Amino acid sequence: MGEAAVRPADPAKSGYIFISWYTDNETFDYEWDFGTTPDVDLTLYAKWARIIVLELAAIELIQDPKLIYTHGELLDLSDLKINLLYDDGSFEAVSFNEFDSKGIITIPENGITLSRSLHNDTRIEIHYNGFSTGTGLLIINKAVISNIEFPKASAITFGQELYDSSLTGGDTSMGSFVWLNEKIQPEVNNPGFEVVFIPYNIDDYDFSGITGWNSETNTLTRDVLITVNPAPIAYSPVTVTGPMKGQMPAAAANGDGHFTTGNVIWSTENPQWTQGSEFLPLTVYTAAVTLTANANYTFNNASAAAINGNAAVITANTGNTITISYTFHATTDKGVSSMTIQNSPVLEYTHGNALNLNALSVQLVYDDNSSETVGYIDFEENNIGTNLSHGMILSRSDYHGHTLNVSIGNITQEAGALVVNQKQINLLSISHTKKYDDTPSIVIDLHSIELEGVLATDVGFVHVGVINAAYTSPNAGTKTIDITSITLEGIAGENYFIVTPVNLFAVTGGITKADGAAVNPSFNVVVTTITRTVKISNVQLSNDQQITEFVVSTSDTPPNDSSWIESVIGGHTFTGLDANTPYYIFVRAKESDNYLAGEARLVRHINFNSGVQFIIEYADIIDSAPNISSVTVSLSGGNVNVTMSGAPAGVTYSNIEWYINGALVSDLSGKSAFLINADFLIANNINSAGEHFIMLKLNVNDVPYSKIITITVTE
Repeated sequence: MGEAAVRPADPAKSGYIFISWYTDNETFDYEWDFGTTPDVDLTLYAKWARIIVLELAAIELIQDPKLIYTHGELLDLSDLKINLLYDDGSFEAVSFNEFDSKGIITIPENGITLSRSLHNDTRIEIHYNGFSTGTGLLIINKAVISNIEFPKASAITFGQELYDSSLTGGDTSMGSFVWLNEKIQPEVNNPGFEVVFIPYNIDDYDFSGITGWNSETNTLTRDVLITVNPAPIAYSPVTVTGPMKGQMPAAAANGDGHFTTGNVIWSTENPQWTQGSEFLPLTVYTAAVTLTANANYTFNNASAAAINGNAAVITANTGNTITISYTFHATTDKGVSSMTIQNSPVLEYTHGNALNLNALSVQLVYDDNSSETVGYIDFEENNIGTNLSHGMILSRSDYHGHTLNVSIGNITQEAGALVVNQKQINLLSISHTKKYDDTPSIVIDLHSIELEGVLATDVGFVHVGVINAAYTSPNAGTKTIDITSITLEGIAGENYFIVTPVNLFAVTGGITKADGAAVNPSFNVVVTTITRTVKISNVQLSNDQQITEFVVSTSDTPPNDSSWIESVIGGHTFTGLDANTPYYIFVRAKESDNYLAGEARLVRHINFNSGVQFIIEYADIIDSAPNISSVTVSLSGGNVNVTMSGAPAGVTYSNIEWYINGALVSDLSGKSAFLINADFLIANNINSAGEHFIMLKLNVNDVPYSKIITITVTE
């Protein structure tokens, strides 16, 4: 009294925060000002605020984010709001911009590109500390496509099919393009042909507003222009009636190819001969003929022509027409009355072989009744001609069954019909890849087949038309197929035959692993904060050929290593998780022989922020106990320290025992202090919320006494 009181050091009390000193201990309305000098002796009372550890009880949605989108838009969660509900009935409103700082996550995450097929009619999941909730259903409308750019067709040559024209460009990101009828052989002058657009994705995109869209087939068809170059005429064989003494010149010429022939123009340097008169003896004559290409053909780059089997000279070439000429040897001074085939040449060939006339010979009978045998080597000198040239390359489609004629003047004899057999070609390679689908079926893109043995002049004019095959096994990794039949098509297809492989054929590619199964979101998760365990059950996959695997990670990105744990029963329990550590638990379909690992799905984001939380009260149940030193209980970081002070003077403690819910804890016998934490509770079968009892039994001066600590455990 009479002087200002000195403020003592702030006291400490377990489980409380000191507020200040007050002059009353009931209402605590009057806080003492230590700068004031009291008039009388005062007793000051400490005011305490109890530390209440709030436990999260649930989370609830209070405001949906934007829920209506168009496929391809970004998810916007800026308007999302939730309440964190605590076990004392209080709550905390949290806006989306606070989610990151609190460790609240969403599935899917903000800013992802939305897919109608994946996200329509789904909810945005919100996860925090073992609790979750969801928003209203997302509505993802189809993206409207107003136009599709069609591709351009690569140029082909007349005789090729649309099959041989590649379609390039166009909106290939939206779908594929194919010819409506790829077997058509278009002409040089054409209006274009129908190309079909087949969209990849009609679940996410709306094509119905495009003119020509077929809602029944879900396709779009338009004409695409194609350049068809005229087919080149490389070789032009022509036959005319050769000059012979006493015969009238013939104006007609016959062609063997894709052209028409004009009249023969005869000329000579002998001034005694006039047009329209008989051929003179011992005179050299030249025949000239103009050829006109048929529609769809051209003489551009024409390299060879023949008259009566002998090489002719190309004297003019406009592309559409050429003029060829040949100068015969001088006529003889006697005429030929008859000719017979003395020896036939080789008549059987294979497509692509050269015509061989070396064995051909004829017998000539002259008008003076003399005769001689002439071999092919002397044909040209004697003005003996053939309708086909020695050494020419025979095409089965052009010359099989074709008659070989031998002529001198106006006399013609047949040397026989040619047999041009098909040429054998073989499969060189097949490229094919498909994902495992539990079947050995195979649909081969015919463009992926490479043939061996096709003549250079036929490349692009023959291809595989039908191939029937199957993989030897439906399993991933299979690269061999069993081919049962194969046919050829194309304008040159009839020139070849292909033998179905006797042995299995190895393709480039093969069966690869299918995409992993998706995880059904309706699994069960039980989080037990007391024991810091997470139990996942009833996890179901979109196929029954894979099993689940789980991983717990401290990163929000699922690991791609061996830390995944296999589970064959669709669930797993994680134990031994640390407090104050954020965990992300993922589940996925485990990779198998035929399936890739599935996409990892976040099961829960867990953070046992402060371990197990306790509310502690203790009471002495012996009213007349002697002076047992205080048993103190202090809460620190979610753990409880239990301490019994040493015995006072004159008092002896003995036979100290501790019991948990009536069961003796032998490890604590004789101990005066220990720590209660989550591991202690688990070890002593305290694995549920509620009231539990820790009993101290001891002898005080050989008299038995006891104390009980009541522990209420809450999650």
